[in-house]
Amino acid sequence: HEVCWGRKDLLADAKELQPMRDFVLPPSDPIAPYFSGTLKEKFGFGSAYLVFKNGEPAAAFKANTRNRIIEVTDYEGREDAWRIVKEFAWEHQMPLTSEIRIGGRRLSSS
Repeated sequence: HEVCWGRKDLLADAKELQPMRDFVLPPSDPIAPYFSGTLKEKFGFGSAYLVFKNGEPAAAFKANTRNRIIEVTDYEGREDAWRIVKEFAWEHQMPLTSEIRIGGRRLSSS
């Protein structure tokens, strides 16, 4: 199953629309349950932050958000999607901390 959203009246002009920007969908977002199948099948998480790159799910991560700090505890997905996680933290003015490894490389932020 795929979830698509948008205004039906804009479908005819879809080829002329700008591509969607990369973003993070928090588990608290009302639309998040519609992606639970993708989250489980692709990344093995029941509930997590879902990272979209070029409109496609590229990664997912678990995080604690105490004291206005995002502490990433688990990350599954593409290494290039880590940039989107960092931008998400910056946009929310919350420091990002992690000890995540992808492909043997430590993706640390603090």
